[in-house]
Amino acid sequence: MIRPRSDSGRQRNRLNQPVAVSLAALVAGLTICGCGGDEEDEPDAGAQDTTATATDTAAAPDTAKPTVAVESQELKVQASAGMLNGMELRPTICQSAEPCPLIVVVGDRHDSPYPDYLAGANKLAAAVPAVVIVFNLPGTGAGTRKSPGVADYGGNNDVDAVKRIVTFLRTRDYIDEARTGYVTLGYGLVPVAAALEKHATLKTVAFLIDIEGAVDRCGITQTTADDAGSNSDGPGASPTACHFDSTCSHSEAFPPATATASASVVCALNSWPITTTGADCTENTWWVSREPFAKLKKLAQRYHRVQFRHDHRQPSHCQSRHAMKAVASSPSKFFVFNNIPPCEAVPDEDICAQIEAAGQSCWLQGSWGNGLAPAPYAGADLQPVSFDSLFGEVLPPLVERMIDTEKFKNCR
Repeated sequence: MIRPRSDSGRQRNRLNQPVAVSLAALVAGLTICGCGGDEEDEPDAGAQDTTATATDTAAAPDTAKPTVAVESQELKVQASAGMLNGMELRPTICQSAEPCPLIVVVGDRHDSPYPDYLAGANKLAAAVPAVVIVFNLPGTGAGTRKSPGVADYGGNNDVDAVKRIVTFLRTRDYIDEARTGYVTLGYGLVPVAAALEKHATLKTVAFLIDIEGAVDRCGITQTTADDAGSNSDGPGASPTACHFDSTCSHSEAFPPATATASASVVCALNSWPITTTGADCTENTWWVSREPFAKLKKLAQRYHRVQFRHDHRQPSHCQSRHAMKAVASSPSKFFVFNNIPPCEAVPDEDICAQIEAAGQSCWLQGSWGNGLAPAPYAGADLQPVSFDSLFGEVLPPLVERMIDTEKFKNCR
């Protein structure tokens, strides 16, 4: 079992390579880069669409852009676990003569993207414009919108599902296959990272936007001591499993209790998903197939990591640091964190504090808020970012970075 320890001195480096980057250069970069506030796959037999009765219209956040009409169409796609239920949001301007990007949204644990994300995703579709897909993974969702099958927490059923959605849709004549990508919220990163590694048919996927996805078993099981029923980490937690390093020690990544906050513990036996799967952190085979860290090291797609000031589950920003470190050693030619210049490290907390003092920030926040709920470590400082704001205001400029390779060129 690992225990908190104090660390002195933090290494200021460029991911896994030393580099001298001045504070002034980082601040300048932040200003320039600001974003506004495998095996062969079998055919997808049985896939079908059913047309909804309504047509929705949403305005892009930039009022200088014209209003774009977005059509809503129910989507049913056959996957190995059963028929996936979702919704396709298609701007009416997306036609064979002018195909649009495809954005497949994969939701966080406990979310039902269809319908939880619909209103916001409609705004994203209009703002880019792009065809946006929201759907429920196998065994998730409510009522008639629940997708059949057994929830397997990022296992084979989920991996197959996120693959089938893309392979079914991207050949339509109104979709630009070269500008297809995923947006993942939290745990949604788990099946997407695995699918991109596993399936040769996804090699042409262009980008991944990862919103605060945990990358290892420690981050995934992280919870407050109050919820864990224990002040101690559970079995299987180790410095290697948790990726502790000079920029993210145990006490920084998962801090002990303070006068105002409960301790952060990992791998506790009554933390999610251990409580529902029985797979504690010693079940190495179960976890290795799901942990994104090693899979991100093989990522070929353009990658954007989103980190709000207050993480929606973590007490620190260390999972983002680990994600960026993994992608730095990947084949990806363009990776970016928030507003930090592309292909750069996430500065350590001391440098981020200096950037803050200079009027910029390492972390995202704006008039729309400073973190996604529940953000248990934010306390009264949380200004919740709604799904509408996330999709309608935060994501459109980030999607532009991923799809406009002329304006935002590869950085290595």
